Amino acid sequence: MKFFSFTAVTWRDQDARLTVHFENGFTLTDARGNEGNGRAQVLWYFPFEKLKRSADDGQRRLWLEFGADESDQVIKLIYDDIACRTGRLAGR
Repeated sequence: MKFFSFTAVTWRDQDARLTVHFENGFTLTDARGNEGNGRAQVLWYFPFEKLKRSADDGQRRLWLEFGADESDQVIKLIYDDIACRTGRLAGR
């Protein structure tokens, strides 16, 4: 498996899906997808080398800080599938 996804994510009051791909990095897509062609709209993408720091509250919040210059972005996500995330990371 080259990626795992958080399927119940909220970003800016919008339902989304966070995918972490082991080669490509982080991609956040609209959870509703695109009704026309079945592909989800990409809300943002960052490669691993742009991740400066990350944190979580151990319950529902994940903070990702990306950037390499003055245009740094802090991303705050709320996720609801902690058990799913832990199982996927453990290889279950």
